[in-house]
Amino acid sequence: MPYEIDQSNKIEVGRKPTALALTNDDDYSIAIPANERRAAFAAVQNRYERKSVTIMFFTAAVYFLVRELPAGATVSIDCEYTGKERYIRGLLLKWLRDDRPDITADRITFGQVGRKSRAHKTALAIHRGEREADRTLRADDLVAQITGSKKAK
Repeated sequence: MPYEIDQSNKIEVGRKPTALALTNDDDYSIAIPANERRAAFAAVQNRYERKSVTIMFFTAAVYFLVRELPAGATVSIDCEYTGKERYIRGLLLKWLRDDRPDITADRITFGQVGRKSRAHKTALAIHRGEREADRTLRADDLVAQITGSKKAK
């Protein structure tokens, strides 16, 4: 069974944190505080179109999750931005090329991650503040990833 990734609170919306979770046998999750999202958008607003930035930031957040996949694993990403899956996969693979060359296009799929999914429940719990994320991303992490200005860790 593939790992699943789900997002709670879209990256471009709201005053609460965005949370993403990668689940299967193990869980790995990230949170992006609202103030960090706003700072990241402000840092790149003059470089890219807003819609593109949203997709890039989502892909950057997914990148930080996918890096944690065990060797040989596959992942199914919830269709958060319908019609942009090909762009998301391409950008993700470009970023993974250096540190995870074992993750190929056939290991990344898109589909509906249902409300009963562990990924959905984990991301929602983090978004609501009922659970701590494994990692909190900052504006610098997101900006560095999409601009390539420095290698995000």
